Amino acid sequence: MSQAGLGKPACQYSGAEFRQRAKGLAKRLGEPVERLAALCEALATTNASRSTKPKLPARLLRDASADGGLETALIALDANQRKNVNEEALQCVEKAWLQAGLTQEKRICFDTTVDARNRRELTTIARDMNCTVVNEEASATHIVFFNPAVDAIVDESEYLRTLVVDDARHLALVHWWYRPDSSDEWIPLERVEGAPPPLKDVDAWARPPLTQGGQPWRVCCRFLRDAKVYNEFGDERDYVEEEEVRVSASYAIFMNRLRE
Repeated sequence: MSQAGLGKPACQYSGAEFRQRAKGLAKRLGEPVERLAALCEALATTNASRSTKPKLPARLLRDASADGGLETALIALDANQRKNVNEEALQCVEKAWLQAGLTQEKRICFDTTVDARNRRELTTIARDMNCTVVNEEASATHIVFFNPAVDAIVDESEYLRTLVVDDARHLALVHWWYRPDSSDEWIPLERVEGAPPPLKDVDAWARPPLTQGGQPWRVCCRFLRDAKVYNEFGDERDYVEEEEVRVSASYAIFMNRLRE
């Protein structure tokens, strides 16, 4: 049985941890933390049940930094949208993030390792997920390749990355490999095999990167297939070639097995 989903959500808007992180946000917007926390929770709840369009990136809905996901979203919402956080409000946030450069319209290009059968299937998925399919890699935001180690096998093992270790609460904030950031959660520290010490150079609450070191993302086919499953795009870094993960200084996060 899958162990994902049995922990506590990564961002509990009514909790002390988020309220502490949101103090600067509240000060910048001139609003009480309690009001903003309730509004952020409403946005996240509405987004979780979204089905007519791809869900918004969960990482941006917990990004309380200056000019970040939450600040941009809250400024964009008018009084009616704040009172009734519905699909119209999500579309308003989506537009604001795009204009602010926090997200981008995905343009998918398939490289020569993707055969015709897979290309047809993945093209349909890409368009259903509001992506544009392009023929030139130079104009792509994501270049999709076939990785036989991932795309040609079914591996039911569960892997995770440890994002934060909270020794005081004996909890680890983890990201489940091949699941979107909305699945990130706090689990008991003893459940993580080889848990690392607290990381100072990795911000678990930061906005997701739009490029792979300034270049288009190179992701395997599973990136699109998983997006269809969850109606939400995953973290591109789960889908790059493993060697690229290991050598990436900007991605100094640990990969762990779940302790049975």
